[in-house]
Amino acid sequence: MPLIARIMAYATNHMKVIPGPYTLGKYSVWLNIVGLIFLVFTSITFNFPTINPVNKDNMNYTSAAIGVIGLISVVTWVTTGRTSFTGPQIAVPAEMLEPPAPAKDEASAEKIFYTS
Repeated sequence: MPLIARIMAYATNHMKVIPGPYTLGKYSVWLNIVGLIFLVFTSITFNFPTINPVNKDNMNYTSAAIGVIGLISVVTWVTTGRTSFTGPQIAVPAEMLEPPAPAKDEASAEKIFYTS
């Protein structure tokens, strides 16, 4: 889900980034796309049975386990999560939230670029 959200935010130009101590820079989006492709591929292939023909002894029950976990997650979200979940609380210094004052002399001013 975070990979899809980040790629969609980049594709729709809604990306808001506060750079941390470790960043992938210009490779970030491409590595997110590669990660999403790998995630989709493995999610599909790990659900296949390992032996053919399939019977009750060699069946791969991964899809059943994922279905049960998904059902529990949806029921929990509908019953309590929507009203009580607040999400992560991030402490951001106030100076990071306000844009810097415009420079008086554009020619000699240091150019500041924001990723948004």
